[in-house]
Amino acid sequence: SRTPDASAASERLLTAFAYGAIDTLGDPDGVVRLDEELHVRGFASQPGGLTSERVRAGDPLAVPEAPEAPPARGPKRAAPKRREARMVLDRRSYDDVLQQFAEQTRPDPLAEVVDAPRTEPVDRAGPRFFVPETPVLTLQGIARSLRHGYDGRYDPDERVACRLSGDTVGGYAGLVKGIDMLEKRIEHGGMPPEAQPLLEEAVVTDPFFVEQLTATAVEKSGASAKAAKARLEAERRLNLRAQKVETDAPRLLAASLKEGVDPSPLAVTIWRQAWVPMFLEWELVLELHASLRRWSLGELDYVPAADAAPADTVTLRGRSLLTPTGAKTFASQVTQFLDTEHKLDLAGQGGLIDDATEELLRTLATAIDGADVAGATLEGVRQMLMGYDPRARVFDPGGNPIPPPPIGPPRLLRAGRARFSKLRVVDSFGRWLDLPQAKLDAVLPAESLRAPQGAAPLPPGRIHLAPRLMQPVRLTLTLLDAADDAEPATVDQETGGRNPVAGWLLPDHVDGALELFDQAGDPLGQLRHDALSGGVGWEGAPGRPGAVGAAPAETVPNPHLARLATGLVLRDVNDRAAPQPPAESPLSALLRVVDTTLLTVDPFGHGGTEHFSLLVGRPIAVVRAELRLEVESDLDAHELSPEARAARAAEYERLAQQLFEVRLGALTRYDDGLLGYFVDDDYSVFRPVHPVVLDQARPSGPYAGFLSGSANGSGNGLEPVPIEQPYVRPDPTVDARPGQTVRLTLLMDPGGRVHVTAGVVPRKEITLMRDWTTHALGRIAPSFRAGPVLVDPARVSIPKAIGLAPDQLWTRRDSPTTWRDDPIVAATGEAELPDRSPVAQEGYLRARPPEDAPPSGGA
Repeated sequence: SRTPDASAASERLLTAFAYGAIDTLGDPDGVVRLDEELHVRGFASQPGGLTSERVRAGDPLAVPEAPEAPPARGPKRAAPKRREARMVLDRRSYDDVLQQFAEQTRPDPLAEVVDAPRTEPVDRAGPRFFVPETPVLTLQGIARSLRHGYDGRYDPDERVACRLSGDTVGGYAGLVKGIDMLEKRIEHGGMPPEAQPLLEEAVVTDPFFVEQLTATAVEKSGASAKAAKARLEAERRLNLRAQKVETDAPRLLAASLKEGVDPSPLAVTIWRQAWVPMFLEWELVLELHASLRRWSLGELDYVPAADAAPADTVTLRGRSLLTPTGAKTFASQVTQFLDTEHKLDLAGQGGLIDDATEELLRTLATAIDGADVAGATLEGVRQMLMGYDPRARVFDPGGNPIPPPPIGPPRLLRAGRARFSKLRVVDSFGRWLDLPQAKLDAVLPAESLRAPQGAAPLPPGRIHLAPRLMQPVRLTLTLLDAADDAEPATVDQETGGRNPVAGWLLPDHVDGALELFDQAGDPLGQLRHDALSGGVGWEGAPGRPGAVGAAPAETVPNPHLARLATGLVLRDVNDRAAPQPPAESPLSALLRVVDTTLLTVDPFGHGGTEHFSLLVGRPIAVVRAELRLEVESDLDAHELSPEARAARAAEYERLAQQLFEVRLGALTRYDDGLLGYFVDDDYSVFRPVHPVVLDQARPSGPYAGFLSGSANGSGNGLEPVPIEQPYVRPDPTVDARPGQTVRLTLLMDPGGRVHVTAGVVPRKEITLMRDWTTHALGRIAPSFRAGPVLVDPARVSIPKAIGLAPDQLWTRRDSPTTWRDDPIVAATGEAELPDRSPVAQEGYLRARPPEDAPPSGGA
């Protein structure tokens, strides 16, 4: 017998095949993508409106030109001369001439038209609303009537058995022959010779001809009437049993006295009332929880606690139509896949499977296509929980159907488990069949309806019901304008739009520092550890005007980026003033969280490798966004009495107090670029995307991790060092109430996506548009702190940084408020002493920004 794990693996493979995910199942995140597909299949979507953006249309480099002579679809024709036009005037009317001229000067619609640079509005679909999909129950072995086919009653391959001449049944050996029952033979030249044996077979196999066969058998063979009748009656019953394909029929047929080969059971059909299952009447008992207090958000959905007991029960009843389309649909998918494989083989491109697997799939398709299964959709479950009667039909004065008014208060949140207390199959003739309780307790739930990993096992016959909202709901993660949280981020290639990127971070693990850049990619400064005290301090960008010791709020234009830097410095100050300071600074913890998380992110994503900054470092975008869980209300959809409206409004108010966990980011997705985030402008606490990041964090920083002398090919020196800095909160989820807005500051890789998981809706993802990041990524370049070094004050000749642009600068302070930039002349191997005495300086190696003019030698 197969184990439950093997059955679950087989179901997973069949599901991947049915959903078209079998080709990507072997990818690094293929299993996660399949889990997401299973999760999203449990929802039905509804439109969420439209949004508008302005994008560039046509060729932005094209210059509109005056049209040339009208192109023709056939041979080119010259424009008519004036003299020819006068000749036409003599022969035709003035209107005819105008029509001819218009046809000759009309532009060809098929000619290539070069668009001038312009922008135009483009409508895009807004975030969709979701409701839980209707459950489906599949019944096996309900013995549908033969008239529907595919039941395998007579032959497994659904084909009629064919015989050759001479194979017909001529009689029963030792008892009677068919010719003995006929008065004379067929004597007609127009009848084929096979007609006579068929007539004889029809006589001896007639199930209602036992008395006549017995009398003839007694007369011809001399057997006793009792024995002859008993034997012939047994033969008749054996024929009827063979039509039902009973398990003992093949063994009994071997002892039959028939002389010849039996015809197909279709040749002798005994009338019976057809069993045509048409409807399924069901009674479903829901054992529900009052809230989500005993539930926690797993990887994709909620998981109940081991001791989570249902609060109350709700019984629902309904009738659903039975249909066999489920098995046929899967069989057609297998057949279509095999047809594609055959075409690839004929084209010489090679298929995905070998010949043996192809034959197995063909056998599987045949077996599934003929399986005795039927499915029923449990329609009305969501409507009944919302207080509606799904059988009610209400029409407006014009005869159009309208939603019926509710008849009771709603249950907006459904979470718990369910069981069938009654199942009845009803056929088209009014007969029914009640399934016994043993069958109800043996219900096999699908993977999405089984108890999730980590939860307590369910009793027999129970079905796991993950938390779902009965009203349409959507979870939105809206990117905001980094300069104005009241406006959403937009793409407008005419006016520039609104950019959600507040600035950029560039980790420097060599110095244990974090460089900050503005929205355009220009340097602002860096957070670094003081060489003496080890405290976290702020230092302005080299070459940027400003006094020594200026605070981030004075040098960083974006307030959110400034608060991020200020919050990290203040957190370090508070930690160092504590009686027991943490083992590492908040800046070190932030850098280690980012470094560990980046190991799970595609280094280039959809951003590609066109930007040099992505090759010399991993720029991190600081992005503004807001999170909102929206639930549609039906209070205004019907005219309700004051009491009914108050009761319904109370349920919506109770739902508004319910906390839903939301997780940002997904370590299991290779394309997820979220590295952490801040909630509601609280920059004193940083949240990672998963608690495992804190446990598996690798050491990093100056002379640590990969930069340590003990880190070699064997991995020594790279063992995990858990992060225990209070600046990083272990719980990465956000609590959201329906209708509540949560403001977020995201740290994300510009080439990745941000996945949002809430359980009650499908996982969604957002990404940054290239219009918001391309310009900055082309400008961001790190600066390298160096010194003290001996330089010629008139001609700086030191080794240049490898990887930066060749035009590099030596930047250092020449006063407490000003900077000086000198071009660097690459040092050579020649041993030459400068004419002037060298001086010791501390400064920065940095690349010249693309828009900067050549320096004139001054500050």
